[in-house]
Amino acid sequence: MAAAAALAHSPAGEAEAQNRSQSQKPNVIIYHSDQFRWDFVGANGLNSSTHTPNLDALAARGKNFTCAVTDQPVCAPSRSVLFASRYATETGVWHNDLGLNPDLPTLATEFRKAGYTANYIGKWHLAPGSKTGGGPGYVPPEHRGGFLDLWEAANAIEITSHPYEGTIWDGEGKEIHYQGEYRVDFLTDRAERFLRQKQEKPFLLVLSQLEPHQQNDMHRMVGPNGSAQRFINAHVPPDLRAFPGDWHEQLPDYYGCELS
Repeated sequence: MAAAAALAHSPAGEAEAQNRSQSQKPNVIIYHSDQFRWDFVGANGLNSSTHTPNLDALAARGKNFTCAVTDQPVCAPSRSVLFASRYATETGVWHNDLGLNPDLPTLATEFRKAGYTANYIGKWHLAPGSKTGGGPGYVPPEHRGGFLDLWEAANAIEITSHPYEGTIWDGEGKEIHYQGEYRVDFLTDRAERFLRQKQEKPFLLVLSQLEPHQQNDMHRMVGPNGSAQRFINAHVPPDLRAFPGDWHEQLPDYYGCELS
């Protein structure tokens, strides 16, 4: 025990202890889908038409929360709450098109303080938008909320891409273009590429998908090619049945998005 203590306090021992401590830290992956209804998760047993085997496996092995609350359900404000752990009135993002306050500590900055890398892939939506001097595409480092390691994203990916073609940007502002591959699969492939690389430090990785959010310029959800046909007569959630609108036309594609 004395020898171990002496080793730990020597320069080489301190480095070894630090490396051992780092290797014991768990990696953390946050998979974020946009506008995914909780009753469309098969494990919750509330929808006979759902097919979500991967989410069901996670629910079986981990904790499946059946109640979650956000103080702001709009897209960008809710994201700011998630990453800054503050009310939307404090994050600077109290409605869409605003940028996250760069002075706030975030999930990413705190993980980096703990020796992690902070990596992000997909939709961000927390940098200033076109109405406030920014734009939908490349996000400068000062507007990334502390995600300063791997960065492959677009501020508003529903504007910079379509379901089978589009562009995201890396940390240096270089375009990463895809075509002929469904957007969900493309972003997932980027995440798998990162995960297969050797990591020198424990990591936080956020994979932020757009689907099943609508494609804005098409004003509808778009599932993978051919998927909507499988859900023409699918289960209709009770809270939709009494309402007018075009939900009955969009529902099959919404189901299709969850298959991806």
